[in-house]
Amino acid sequence: MLFSPPCEHAIRALIYLASQTSESPVSVAIIAKNSDVPSQFLAKILLQLKNHRIVRSMKGPGGGYLLAKSPGDIRLIDISSVFDSPQKTQTQCILGLEICMDSHPCPLHHEWQRFRANLAVQFHEITLSDLRDKLAEKRFYIANQREG
Repeated sequence: MLFSPPCEHAIRALIYLASQTSESPVSVAIIAKNSDVPSQFLAKILLQLKNHRIVRSMKGPGGGYLLAKSPGDIRLIDISSVFDSPQKTQTQCILGLEICMDSHPCPLHHEWQRFRANLAVQFHEITLSDLRDKLAEKRFYIANQREG
């Protein structure tokens, strides 16, 4: 598992918010239902995202959450760093060994280093709008496969 469960939930919820064409706030219950995230966890996740200025909230009747900036300005690293420690991924042995370093590498150490470096670049390049668009393409493909 690359992302922690809270991070996965956040990504799915943010993709849903990025797919909204209206400027109206969306309630936690609606976001939870449409992104398949348990609502009791989502409220806490959205609060963390609000504290990191990824979403903003509006209170009262008709209140809810909106993206704080354009989906093209929110990068995967912005989301993942709220929930997951980039340092842990950079230092943790892929095989779970306690001692794994350049001077005493595990069998996958050097391959994992290259993979992590590429992954870090991707996390800085992939935006929320990229994720939204790719998910829309996937849903379109699946819908067409069912019809055909």
